[in-house]
Amino acid sequence: MPCPCRRDKLLVWRSLSNQNMDTEKAGVPAKREQSAQSVAAGQDVASGQSVTQSPSIPIRAGGSVLPPPPKTLTFRLSAKRLANFSRRLATSLEAGIPLLRALQVMSRNSRGADLRMYNRLISDLEGGATFGESLERQGRAFPVMFRRLITVGESSGGLDIVLKQLADYYDFVRSIWRKMIGQLIYPVFEYLAMALVLAIVAYVTTMLGNGGSPENAALKVLGFWVGVGCLPIIAYFLITRSVGGARAVHEVIIRIPMVGGIFRTLALSRFCWSMDLMLNAGVPIFNAVTWSLESTANGAYVALAPRIVGDLKAGVPLAESLQSSGLFPDDLIEMVHVGTESGSMPDLFRRMSRLYNEKFDLAMKTLTIMLGWLVWFVVAGVIAYHIFQFAGNYAHLGDDLLKE
Repeated sequence: MPCPCRRDKLLVWRSLSNQNMDTEKAGVPAKREQSAQSVAAGQDVASGQSVTQSPSIPIRAGGSVLPPPPKTLTFRLSAKRLANFSRRLATSLEAGIPLLRALQVMSRNSRGADLRMYNRLISDLEGGATFGESLERQGRAFPVMFRRLITVGESSGGLDIVLKQLADYYDFVRSIWRKMIGQLIYPVFEYLAMALVLAIVAYVTTMLGNGGSPENAALKVLGFWVGVGCLPIIAYFLITRSVGGARAVHEVIIRIPMVGGIFRTLALSRFCWSMDLMLNAGVPIFNAVTWSLESTANGAYVALAPRIVGDLKAGVPLAESLQSSGLFPDDLIEMVHVGTESGSMPDLFRRMSRLYNEKFDLAMKTLTIMLGWLVWFVVAGVIAYHIFQFAGNYAHLGDDLLKE
């Protein structure tokens, strides 16, 4: 005959299992109460409390620990895939399809790494984890901001709304990159053409002047100009991988005429769009400002977060906190003043983001034109130098012949 205490434990386990099955049928996986309460309370980053879920181990509804993922995903979803994922899932949730069922349907048209990711998400949800916890367990696949907002959306009951806003945000990020790459293709092509022309000039002048191997001279010139173009880019990415390096580099860049304006405009556009996203998702103002500054990917703006949040905690209005930093323009400060008084902050930030996006487009076009002219001025100057050098050598040769 089984022990009474063991029979009681078995009954409790069955009761909890039935509750899990009921919640899965309703489309809402069992959530950890502690996780939801911490997000709903609006704990902020600046005070040392974080809305972001710590790498704690997810707990099942019955108290048991979820098994660790079989293998951490090493790939990172692109902005396009994040936008598609968010929009498809938001559409399914709006139509009343449960979260677990929506992910199962989305996995049917997936393969490879995407299919493994969906299977892991589904397995975690079936095990009792929240959606935010399951995203945390996918390694680098989902960005930090994406996971934070999903956690906020789950706790507030507006997951479908947050997913739609995330889809719009990553479409916005994609549009910025497309515009930037599209504008830079022509200057890069011109620069490579310049390097090739100068290599040809070095080949011809060396061959006519009998000063060595024309091939070696051409390769040296080509390697020099390719190195001049590539080394600054490589150094930029290596230095900005650290927080301190990114801050130092970006503080210098934003003071460079023309280029600095482009970096500032891009950072302001992303900041405003992120603030609109955060405030619409119900993120507390302290976290909204911190996360939006991080989304700029500009070390000079990211470093402002502790000071601005400290001012807000001391009762300083947002507009004055931004103004004291010295990196936000007067038109944005004035609009924040108006939005604070009228209570229309999210819409205001959305309009300002579009305005800065248009300014960014115009600045990139101007920079493209200037780079094109600069490249050809360099080409013309180097060719003119070689022509005069070649003419001077032959003039000296003629003088020597006359003297003889």
